[in-house]
Amino acid sequence: MSIGINHQINKPISFSKKDRGNEQRPQSQTLRKENPNDKILKPAVLLSAIAGVLIVVASIAKGQGINLLKGNKFPDLLKPKTWKLAKPEYAWYDIIKIGAGSITGGLVAGIALDKDNKKAKLREGFQQILGNIVIPVCLTTLGSYLSKKYLDKIKMPQLKAQTKSAQKFNSTIKGMPGFIATLGALAVGIVSGNWIANKLSHKIFNDPTKRHIQPGDFSGHIDDLCLAAVLVAPENKVSQIAGKFIPAALLVAGFQTGTKKNQCC
Repeated sequence: MSIGINHQINKPISFSKKDRGNEQRPQSQTLRKENPNDKILKPAVLLSAIAGVLIVVASIAKGQGINLLKGNKFPDLLKPKTWKLAKPEYAWYDIIKIGAGSITGGLVAGIALDKDNKKAKLREGFQQILGNIVIPVCLTTLGSYLSKKYLDKIKMPQLKAQTKSAQKFNSTIKGMPGFIATLGALAVGIVSGNWIANKLSHKIFNDPTKRHIQPGDFSGHIDDLCLAAVLVAPENKVSQIAGKFIPAALLVAGFQTGTKKNQCC
C-alpha cells in the first residue's frame, strides 16, 4: 500500500494582501509591557501636579505678603476659604515657576509609578517647560511690552458716558490693539517654541522623533491668554478673573508630562 503525497507540498505558499496584514508582529512591537500601576497613574500624576502648583503659588503669595501656608500646614492650602481671601498677582516669571512646579510634580509621580517610560516623560517635561511655557510666555510678555510702548497711541472709539460699565468698556476697547498684538506674539511663541524644543530635545535625548503641536498643548496656553489679558488691561474685571485660572491651566503641562508613554510601532 502506497501513500500519495501531494506534489505541491513544496510549492511556495502565497499570501494575499489581507493575509499579510494578519501576519503576527513580534510581541514587543504590538504590545506594551503591562504596568500594574496604570489604573492609578493618571489620578496620582494629577494630584502630584496640583501639589507642585500649590506649593509654588503659596511661595509667590507669601512674597507678596499673602500667607496661604498658615503655620506651614499644607492642608490649609486645600481650604476654599484660604483661596477666597487670597489675591496673588502673577508676573511672567511667576508663570514659569508655576509651570515648573506642575511639571516637577507630574514627573515625580509619573516616574515613580511608570519607570519603563522615564525617558519619554523627561523629554515631554523638557518640551513642555521650554516649548509650551518659557518661550511662549517670554514672547507674549515682549509683545505686550512693545504694544504698550507703540500701540497706546492708537485712538480707539470711546463712550462719553461716565458710568462704571462705560468706563470698563472704554478700558477694554483701549487695550484691544495691544491684546491682538500680544496674541500674535503668542502664536509665534507656540510655533517657534515647539520647533526649538524639538531641535534641542533631539540632541539631549538622542531621539529623532518629532513632537508635533498637540490639541492638549492649547489647554496649556490658556495661561498665556490670561497673561495677555492681565498685561494689557490689569484693571479690567475680566483680566482679574482670568488671572485666577493661570495655576489651573498650567496643570495640563504636569499631567501630560507624568502620563507620557514611549511611542511604539
